[in-house]
Amino acid sequence: MEIVPGLHRIETLLGNRKLYQHLYVGDRIILIDTGITNTLSSHVFPYLESIGRSPSDIDMAIISHADADHFGGNEELRNTAPHAWIACHANDTEWISDPEAIMKGRYDQFALSHSISYPDEVKEFLRGMMGEAVPVDLQFTGGETILMSKRRPLRVLFLPGHTRGHIGVYDPTEKSAVLTDAILWKGLPDVDGNIVLPPTYCHADTYKTTIQMVKHLDIDTLCLSHFDLLKGKPAIEVFIAETQRFVDRVDKAILDCLSGDKPGRSLKDLVAFTDSVLGPFGDARPELAYPLSGHMTELVQQGRVEEIKDQGFTRWRLR
Repeated sequence: MEIVPGLHRIETLLGNRKLYQHLYVGDRIILIDTGITNTLSSHVFPYLESIGRSPSDIDMAIISHADADHFGGNEELRNTAPHAWIACHANDTEWISDPEAIMKGRYDQFALSHSISYPDEVKEFLRGMMGEAVPVDLQFTGGETILMSKRRPLRVLFLPGHTRGHIGVYDPTEKSAVLTDAILWKGLPDVDGNIVLPPTYCHADTYKTTIQMVKHLDIDTLCLSHFDLLKGKPAIEVFIAETQRFVDRVDKAILDCLSGDKPGRSLKDLVAFTDSVLGPFGDARPELAYPLSGHMTELVQQGRVEEIKDQGFTRWRLR
């Protein structure tokens, strides 16, 4: 459906969670994210045809960040609209260009030093969400302007935290923004509104900066990838405040977990302790490793926590 003039939003499903795709349609067509392997053929291409446009009309796909459900359809796009440019932030280019690289660098990053890893069937599911490797054509750094039509500029925003290279798109004309996973509330809901996944940001310092940046944007319509549409400043402000509150609670939960523990705590220990405080998140509890490791990096840099490495494994204790 068209939610503001020229911005279209398409609801799809990712298991028991919603996944929204976004299209800017004007003098050119700009797709935000390609979803998973079959998202384009099952939802996006039919939608374009329903509004009198062709999949081959897509001029650019802006990939907001390196996650399988956001660039998994790149191969299908390249095959259907070979002239369309695939663009992303420079920091996420390696993973977006190569599914094998993201499987190792993002989805298996805690295996060696923390003994936290996805089961084989989950790894197969993640890999199955992505097609084959497709090179990125254009790298953004943030601050670029794209003309959707002659008098309709779109601004590329650098919004790191969930990944190092997360970007979003802001339309000052309509005061709307497509920010996908830049801010993640207090967890990701299923189709019934139950929180089933923790916020999986990886870099606490830049995530906090991104929250403040979004807070000060002039937005009346906020589009995220796994949440219902947010309309009006009061609803958007509440969502941002809840996002910040979760971050603050993570810091407190970590310090409470480390309090009085001389030998130090592992990432597994932190996940187990904080799940009861921040969640509970059920089977998705191990996903807390992402934000927790990001907060530990920041706390170590601040000198509040000491990192201890022993025989390849990492643990932390208060200084």
